[in-house]
Amino acid sequence: MSGPSLVLDTNIVQYLLNGDDELEALLQDSTVFISVITKVELLSRPDLDANGEEVIRALLGQVKVMEFTHVIQERTIVLRRKYRMKFPDAVIAATAAFLSLQLVTADSRFAKLKDEIDVLLVER
Repeated sequence: MSGPSLVLDTNIVQYLLNGDDELEALLQDSTVFISVITKVELLSRPDLDANGEEVIRALLGQVKVMEFTHVIQERTIVLRRKYRMKFPDAVIAATAAFLSLQLVTADSRFAKLKDEIDVLLVER
């Protein structure tokens, strides 16, 4: 992968899993990171069947999963307090901040973090 490095929000991963060709083209040749929170969100859906889990795990094998390190935990706390964010969103944002990478998301609520992280808002 020779393109840019990016952090994907859970909604972007879900679009990719649903076959979004435009997003796939955008991310081609990129080094892709996700938060461990995204992994948990994807694999803990109540409607997930064995085939869906297999597809998700295959995708997870192609990305770098960032664990919830002490530094990311501390940044999560700051973001939750400052922006009153939901826990999963704060962890994902803190992961992007820790890595100093652009966050790709379809969630417009991340726009308020423009002073904290670089956000690429994808409209769907």
